Amino acid sequence: MEIPPYWACVRFEGKDRKGRSQIFAASGWSFASLQAAKDDAAARAKRIFDRFTTGQTLNSYDYSDQPIREEIIQEVFAGDAHIATVTRNRYGALVLNCRNVLFVDVDFPPVKGGGFLDSFLLGFSRKRREERLQAVIGDTVRGVEAWGRENPAHSFRLYRTKEGLRLLFTDREYEPNAAETDAILAGLKADPLYVKLTRKQE
Repeated sequence: MEIPPYWACVRFEGKDRKGRSQIFAASGWSFASLQAAKDDAAARAKRIFDRFTTGQTLNSYDYSDQPIREEIIQEVFAGDAHIATVTRNRYGALVLNCRNVLFVDVDFPPVKGGGFLDSFLLGFSRKRREERLQAVIGDTVRGVEAWGRENPAHSFRLYRTKEGLRLLFTDREYEPNAAETDAILAGLKADPLYVKLTRKQE
């Protein structure tokens, strides 16, 4: 799991090709030390400056391409083996990060109208939107239940989240980058960003 304990933000200031002063800041991280995190941040800020001053495109920030930046609250060990890390996310909630425990996030699909008139009525009827949302929720839950019946070797607990469902697999441990895990995520139609994070963060 890529959850660095050391983070730093460093600014780089330099002159562009027209002699104007430009300042860029970047965050860096390290698993070794705060100084290493500062060095990483300085190098990133310099790269951003170089790209800007040479007219290259600045890529937008994508958190799935970054390590998890959360406060580490607790490291969990079984003997000498590190098995989990508890972090605090930006909302203040405690998050359990486990390499070998399979969680799957399934988002509810957006509520959409079935044509112009239905879309128009959805925009003005709270009751209609709520009924349609409940139908979407029911369809999503039934889809997960059907997957469970088709895959009886697996067992899981099913939880409701703000935007969908979360499955916690209880039958055994899983490898995050295994083909079997990919197949489970695909079969359950897991949130694509969550799938990307699972692979990236292991």
